[in-house]
Amino acid sequence: LEGMKIYETTQGDLVKAAKMLVGVIELDEEEEQRETEIISNSSPVETSTVVELEADPYDSEKAQKYIGKDIVKEFNGEPFTGTVQKFIAKEDVGAEEDFWEVKYSDGDEEEINEEELLGLIEAFEKKKIEEVQVEE
Repeated sequence: LEGMKIYETTQGDLVKAAKMLVGVIELDEEEEQRETEIISNSSPVETSTVVELEADPYDSEKAQKYIGKDIVKEFNGEPFTGTVQKFIAKEDVGAEEDFWEVKYSDGDEEEINEEELLGLIEAFEKKKIEEVQVEE
């Protein structure tokens, strides 16, 4: 919201208007007109009273950068490939760290943390390179 004028309204209106302005939510024409009227009919707020919006963890680059990545992991000595399906924010599960859901080629699913995920992505890339070298 840097560089924008923020106007005093109810907190819910302020949050909705701010989200509209930064493109987080889309409003239909009637809702957009109402939010515009609220903003234009309000008085400016002291900068010390501006509410800071929390970023949505699911929209973050961190959350999205692994979605669709392939991995390989051994279970009982047998390698299984899988694909990262979705991000799970720590706030939603009361955990100390974020997780990503992986679906394996046999249909099993697992939630893994970023540290393990990075190792499994690296293992998949290494396996892929080895397979190409064997083919040559």
